[in-house]
Amino acid sequence: MQTKNNLFGTLGLAVRSAVLVAGVAATVPTLAGAYIGAAENNLEIITHPSTYTGNGGILTVGVCISPTSSVTTQIEIPVQNVIFRMNNLEPTLGNLISGGANDIPSNAVDGESALLHEVGHCIGLAHPNLATESGVPAAQRDYTKTTDGANNSFDLNNGADNVLGSADDQRGDDVNLHWFRITNNDPFTIADVVDSTTYARDTNLLPGGDNFAANASRQLSAISGIPSTEAAMQQGQSFDEAQRTLGHDDVATLLLGASGVDEVAGTSDDYDIRLVYRGISTSGCNITVSVDSNTGFASCSVGLTSVAPGHLRITTGTVRLNENTNWFYNQTPAFPPPNEAPELAPIGAQTVVEGETLEIALSATDSNESDTLSFTPLGVPGFCGFTDAGNGTASINCSPLAGDAGLYTIQVFVIDDGDPQQSDSETFSLTVDEAMVADGDDDGISDDVDNCLLVFNPDQTDSNGDGYGNACDADFNDDCVVNFQDLGIMRTVFFTADADADLNNDGIVNFIDLGTLRSVFFEAPGPSGQTDVCLLP
Repeated sequence: MQTKNNLFGTLGLAVRSAVLVAGVAATVPTLAGAYIGAAENNLEIITHPSTYTGNGGILTVGVCISPTSSVTTQIEIPVQNVIFRMNNLEPTLGNLISGGANDIPSNAVDGESALLHEVGHCIGLAHPNLATESGVPAAQRDYTKTTDGANNSFDLNNGADNVLGSADDQRGDDVNLHWFRITNNDPFTIADVVDSTTYARDTNLLPGGDNFAANASRQLSAISGIPSTEAAMQQGQSFDEAQRTLGHDDVATLLLGASGVDEVAGTSDDYDIRLVYRGISTSGCNITVSVDSNTGFASCSVGLTSVAPGHLRITTGTVRLNENTNWFYNQTPAFPPPNEAPELAPIGAQTVVEGETLEIALSATDSNESDTLSFTPLGVPGFCGFTDAGNGTASINCSPLAGDAGLYTIQVFVIDDGDPQQSDSETFSLTVDEAMVADGDDDGISDDVDNCLLVFNPDQTDSNGDGYGNACDADFNDDCVVNFQDLGIMRTVFFTADADADLNNDGIVNFIDLGTLRSVFFEAPGPSGQTDVCLLP
């Protein structure tokens, strides 16, 4: 890092008022220009945000509110609005809104507008006008930013149009520090491609007829016939005035820096600025915002270091608003709401039996209604299928078969398409139980093997081994019908221990067995879960 004398300074914002004229001047001579660090002996300086090292890509800059600030939560929305504007890089016209057209009390100064200006300093931009650091009287500070030239004195002549900082100014030997659009020197327009081929600091490249680089002042916008507009980086802010968006000149200067150390857009050293809000914190802060008594009105203190010849970057940045100023803090977000994570409805443990089917319904909601949700399941067994309906619902359909019994763990993710993407997940168990065959007679023998389906016979005695248990088999001659022939057979063994005719298995053929035979007279034996040879058509 170079010495403080030539690379550390404070740039501030002055109030345009006959009463309040306090501002913070630069702490080093000529620390100003289109880029902080440009000076008489460093005319071609381009300054980049912190974290830029000469390599292209996304340049993330953390922005914090100091926990020691006298105001914290009140400035959260203004700070986040500024971050959104800087990341969005949308050039606007009519960005000066005064009086009844804004929401600011007549005796207040807009904090968000001041923050936009000061954060611009903290990512490398300087005033495009001479401003307070030049030392010239307040009435002359809207002239375009220059050095004071070889005669060590600013040469100030506003030309025929009597507007300071316009194209017809006569500036003597003052050396321009303001980068202008080469084709038209119009700070209220922007080129399709912004780099050193379309913007220049050298006044020899001005369009024919122009004397000097024009800056985007409100006076110039007035004579140009466009709505009241001024570069956000122009020093000077009035009571009851909102300037919460960037002008074309602000955006062009940021994009010129983003073309990298080669100053050519579309090459590998280009970057995109991404300011990220870190909250009320001291962690991850490249820029810290505070409202306190350590500044006169509003300021950004920065440190600088070299990246490459002609290129510097910010090392540290501190934005301060003076706590004794009557600030108005806008509480209307300009930024889209942050992307919230979707919420997956609870699923809970699931159970299914082999041979049956189960549908597991999945659903999720997202507070960001424009987000599209997609489901991804992990650990789904092969007997299950998955369907994503594409409308925030999905289903897992399971049809386990014999042999699939067991405990399975399934995880379901739901992911939105917001920026950044957010997700939620649920993990649940799926239990597959073995199929249980019915036991119609409650004898403890399942129907698929019970040799007497309708008779309670836990002993399952089948003395003749025909698949019909004795308790339901009075068909002694196996002709599949109980009739007089079977009655005759029983008579011959009555009061004996004949195993086949002993239907209740009590060791003797008697009137109990005869009663069983009579109850099934002219019927087939069974039915049996073991055989169907006697089932009648």
